[in-house]
Amino acid sequence: MSIILAFLSTSLGKYVLGAGAALIAAIGWGIKQRMAGKAEERAKQAAAETAAVNSAKQVQTQVDQMKPDDARKELGTWDKSKP
Repeated sequence: MSIILAFLSTSLGKYVLGAGAALIAAIGWGIKQRMAGKAEERAKQAAAETAAVNSAKQVQTQVDQMKPDDARKELGTWDKSKP
């Protein structure tokens, strides 16, 4: 233990200690950036999902407001089983 403390008290030891601190700081910064990226991507996906749900609700509301005959006619244009 005393050898390590003696080495760290030398000028070379101070540089090694500083480099180690810089490395730890860089790793910490990288982890923080990665976590921020994950949070941003999750927020982007949540916004896209919300937009999709809102769009689906709007379409469903429009379909619900259609007369049954008009709805069947419109569905016929989407039905792939009819040749």
